[in-house]
Parts: sequence; C-alpha cells; structure tokens
Amino acid sequence: MQYLKTEVRQRILAAAEQEFKQNGYMNASIRTIADAAGISLGNIYRYFNNKEALFCAVIEPLMTEISAKIEEIFVVTADTKIVADSVVDFLWANADKLAIIQQGNNYNFESFKRMLTDLTERTIEKLFTGFPLMQSKIKNPDFTYVISSSFLHALNLVAFKGSKEEQKRNVKELVTFFFEDPDYRFRDY
Repeated sequence: MQYLKTEVRQRILAAAEQEFKQNGYMNASIRTIADAAGISLGNIYRYFNNKEALFCAVIEPLMTEISAKIEEIFVVTADTKIVADSVVDFLWANADKLAIIQQGNNYNFESFKRMLTDLTERTIEKLFTGFPLMQSKIKNPDFTYVISSSFLHALNLVAFKGSKEEQKRNVKELVTFFFEDPDYRFRDY
C-alpha cells in the first residue's frame, strides 16, 4: 500500500491553480497539471477523483478565507472607509484566485455565489441587530437576502473598475449606501 504525500498534493494544487488561471475550468488539462507537478497522469487520480474535485480543492482555501474576511470586515468595524479599503485590498490580493472561481464550471460558480450570498446575509443580519427601528418595520423574511444579493451584485459592478483608489472610493460609496445608519432610512416608514 502506497501512502499519499502532502508535498505531492501541494505540487498538484499549485500546478492546477496555474492551469485553471491560464485556461479556465473548461479548457484546463489534467495532463498539463500532471506534467507541471512532475508526476504521472494516473498519479493525479490517486489524489483527486476528477477535474472537478481538483478545482474544488484549489478554490476551497479562498472560500474559507473569504468567509473569515467577511466576518472580520463587517462585524469588527462599522467604519465605511475601513470596510471599503479592506474589501478592495482583499479583492486585489486575491484577484487571480477570484478569476479562477469566475472561470469555473457553472455549478461551482453558482455554489460559490450562493455561499457568498448566504454568508453576507448572515453578516447583514448580525449587523442589523443594532438597529431596532429598522427591525420593527421590516416584515419581509427575505429582506436580508435581497439586500445581500443586491449588495454583492453592485459590488461586482463597481469593485473592479478604475484604479485601486477609485475602487476604494466606489466601494465606500456602496457600503455607505447599503449599510450606514439603516434606522435613518426607516424613520418615516
């Protein structure tokens, strides 16, 4: 019985990340990944059942990091400039990995979007607990889901346009619009 080696698995993941980044999920070649990792094609399948399993292993750490970052950004601070700077800095630092996710197969990309929406929704629910007027006026049980989906869609539209400073300004405006003093919006509702 041969044991799987952590070092070999890491080489496969590094090679797969490069291949997915260059060619997207659909055009990525397991043979190219094996060659870049310095192993045989058959050996890859000892570590990963198929290309989808390998793709999931590549993006899983980013999804975990995104979850932690959302919690950190929105729960720790309510300062819109700090939130905007943190979001844009995170997006810039992980642009390659986010591109890999966007180029993934439809199922994985939709799963990623759903995970991100759910996580953002839970974070918004926590954030909004500090605004009793708003909570007393909102009766729609899907309100935080709608806000979450809308925010993420708008973020995708503004976060990648212009220089880094322009992106920070745009994201700050977006965060301010969506989250700054929600009770104020509901005072005459």
